[in-house]
Amino acid sequence: YFRNNNQKIIFEDNHRNLESATAKISECLEREITAPKSAEHPPEGHWICRTTASGGAPSC
Repeated sequence: YFRNNNQKIIFEDNHRNLESATAKISECLEREITAPKSAEHPPEGHWICRTTASGGAPSC
C-alpha cells in the first residue's frame, strides 16, 4: 500500500476519470453507428460523442 500524498491522490483521481471516460466511450461505440446527414443536426434519436474543453469525460 502507498501512503497518502499528493501524487497518489492525483493518480487516483486521474484513474477514476479515465475509467469514467472509457465507460462512456464504450457506450457510444456499442450503439448502432449511422452516418448523419449533417454533423451539426444529427437525425432524431442519434447521438454524437463530444469531449469537453476542460478535459472532462466525453458525453454522447
